[in-house]
Amino acid sequence: MSQSIARNNNTATQDDENISINLILAILSTGIMAFIGILTETLTNVLFPGLMAEFHVDTSTVQWLRPAICLR
Repeated sequence: MSQSIARNNNTATQDDENISINLILAILSTGIMAFIGILTETLTNVLFPGLMAEFHVDTSTVQWLRPAICLR
């Protein structure tokens, strides 16, 4: 009987470790995706003058590109 209790305790410990590793990976991947999203928006804002010159459009027209790029 004590051996089955010991096995159950080991299983619970392994499950707790797996959950914590999965939780860490989920938080890390969410943080990386958030960083990439912010970086994409920042780069798009920096590119506005270049896009305006290249396509000969004004600011209000080129501002519609940011949501289109972020939603793709």
